[in-house]
Amino acid sequence: MKIFYESKSGKMNPEISLLILILLITSVAALQGVSSNYTSDSKLDFGATDNSSSTSYSNRFIEGFEPVGNYLSELYAGRFGALGDSSNVSTTDPVIVNILINSTDGTNRTQQDLHCSATLLDANGDSMNVSVNWYNNSVEVLSQEYNNNYPTASKFVADLYFGNTSKGQNWSCAIRAFDGDAYGSWVYSEGLTIENTPPTITLTAPSSGSLTTNRTPSFNWTGGDVDNDTLTYDFNISLVPASLCMDSNQFVEDISVNRYTSSVLNCFFDNGDYYIWSVRAKDGYSTGEWADYFAINLSALIDISVPVDSVTFGTIPYLGSNNTTNNSPPPFIIQNNGNSFINLNISATSLWEKASNPTDYYKLKIDNVSSEKGAFNWTGSNINWINVSTTNNTLFINKLNYLDSIDSAEVDVYVEVPVNETPTAKTSTVTFVSSFAE
Repeated sequence: MKIFYESKSGKMNPEISLLILILLITSVAALQGVSSNYTSDSKLDFGATDNSSSTSYSNRFIEGFEPVGNYLSELYAGRFGALGDSSNVSTTDPVIVNILINSTDGTNRTQQDLHCSATLLDANGDSMNVSVNWYNNSVEVLSQEYNNNYPTASKFVADLYFGNTSKGQNWSCAIRAFDGDAYGSWVYSEGLTIENTPPTITLTAPSSGSLTTNRTPSFNWTGGDVDNDTLTYDFNISLVPASLCMDSNQFVEDISVNRYTSSVLNCFFDNGDYYIWSVRAKDGYSTGEWADYFAINLSALIDISVPVDSVTFGTIPYLGSNNTTNNSPPPFIIQNNGNSFINLNISATSLWEKASNPTDYYKLKIDNVSSEKGAFNWTGSNINWINVSTTNNTLFINKLNYLDSIDSAEVDVYVEVPVNETPTAKTSTVTFVSSFAE
């Protein structure tokens, strides 16, 4: 820079010109202390009196002078002499900020890996290596080194495999960085408690959508608990109705084994009704979710037998008659071996040559087995003598029960010899036809 000064006489005055030059240089130096990246090695005999709060300001003050200006910049480093005060000057060591400990899915449960994360900063822009310590209940159990030359402002994450953790433990972590010249300070996370993982259920049998004829089916499942807790179970089965059939939910709590036999199911898939069932587990700390529901279809089983399947009257005199109401001979016995109420229609071939069915000379009626009273619906059943037909269009038994204790009925037979009937052996075949009655 050149400064020219002209006197009134029109001639240059060197001494005055030099003085102005020095003053201007001093002024420029004072102002540049607020630049972005200013470094000064000034040996002027005065302290820094202007604002030196630049972003990256470095000043070497000469020994014996104390700075009196504002030198508390964001990344300011100063080398002071004996009288300098550097107690408020920030360091250039690496810095850890935003440290956090969490689990993979945020639940902090067992079988979730832990993650210790932070942001790495270095004022000089140096790359850094990282040290991580893991603490269980404040006791250091693991130390890890990461020599990956992380750049400044990097997001760093260290992982701890869930096999190292157990329910109820409190974990924390600490991180520090090294930039090749200096170690930063250890920075510690808050504590994280490992929470209980709720138990799970796998339904096994019967499989979803399966058919059963058992009105009290058994259900099986498998319970799982990663914390090895003792489990109890809640069971539920519910009707999905399509007909007018009604059935209450069966909800049973605190089953100690992994199986359950239901009480009687009342509604059949034959009518479009079906059931859904599920189980959930409890481990004493929390209750797991209901397993995905399985469907089960109760199908009707129509099965009858005739424990007494023949009636022999022996010899009957001309125009004589006989019947089975006195058990001599015994009547037919019909038994329901299925799983549902049934109706029975009865037909028979003609017994007599002179009187074809239906005829008053050949009749049937329904009665109770003495030990199984109440086995069928008395109303709607043929409890009085009726001429037997050769077709199966006559309802004889209304809703014969399926329960073993009351699943049988008597079919009494009445015969009478018609006029002019030839005296030969006579036979008739009786047919019982059963049908679903629920």
